[in-house]
Amino acid sequence: MRNLINKPKVFLSHSKKDKKFIKRVSDDFKKCQIESWIDEFEIRHGKPWMEAIFQHGISTCDSVLVYLTENSIISQMVKKEIDASLIQQLDNNKISFLPYLSEDKYRDQLRLDIQALQVPVWSNDNYSEVLPHVVAEIWHSYLERTVEIATSEEKRKRLELELQIEKNKDGEIFTSAENKDFSYIKSALDYDELTGFAIKNKKTNVVESIQINVNILSLIPFISRPENRCYDPQTIYSRLVEDLRHEEVIPASDNNLAITELAAIDIADELITYGLIEARESPSPHRVSSFMIKLDSPQYVYTAKVHRFKYWLGYNDFYPKEIKYSVDASLPPHQK
Repeated sequence: MRNLINKPKVFLSHSKKDKKFIKRVSDDFKKCQIESWIDEFEIRHGKPWMEAIFQHGISTCDSVLVYLTENSIISQMVKKEIDASLIQQLDNNKISFLPYLSEDKYRDQLRLDIQALQVPVWSNDNYSEVLPHVVAEIWHSYLERTVEIATSEEKRKRLELELQIEKNKDGEIFTSAENKDFSYIKSALDYDELTGFAIKNKKTNVVESIQINVNILSLIPFISRPENRCYDPQTIYSRLVEDLRHEEVIPASDNNLAITELAAIDIADELITYGLIEARESPSPHRVSSFMIKLDSPQYVYTAKVHRFKYWLGYNDFYPKEIKYSVDASLPPHQK
């Protein structure tokens, strides 16, 4: 868990053509004790900018403010920053999504899921009128998230204490029923799943594919971390891409490459069967920051059992230290 700070941090998603307005916003946020993350200032020289934005930018912030103008609506970078799966991850991690329009006439050009949200108009004409509402929403969301993180940490400590008390009392941490159950789950999940990625060079239009076999058991600790409250197959995809870039199977910093998943890994049915996730009906409407959106499908949240299972894995020296996968041996040498 990241260290808590005493003021909120906001990622400002925008087109470079609107930087004058965003600079004004950032300066006023600073006066209100709100820290801004702007890519042109925060990305260190020589560092991959995609990694900086999505791993060290958005994930470290309490809110993502998207300024939608005639420039940003067509910006490929802004489209990535407000991708539907990313918005869902923001909600799962209690990171507020705050969209604003420069002019109402661009509303019809937004994606339908964005149109369903409350997207206020914010421009130079009504700047001073809207600013206090934006600041209030950022601080409100930050305090809510701070309380949520503190509560989760307290629950984790309490569970650890209860386990320690039980160990001291009975001499055994896990009951015979738990040992039998967890042994079966470990055996059932210890298999490889085939997936892959297509890599397209935007300049040459050449497409290459990477096939990998991923061990499902080794995924569990990494996709069920405290920051991932809900099960989401996108988390598996994102983590695999991160690992493949780290191992240089996928080039880490080539902006001319587009990466897509060929075969998605979705193990929801198995995790439900073993009680590691459970369905939680999304209220209608569902609250995303201060905006309202109706979600028809249920969310799947990790249960206390998945953390108990991970503890059992660690206690018995079965806990995977990394995601285990093997790259298809038929690939060209430069892809291995």
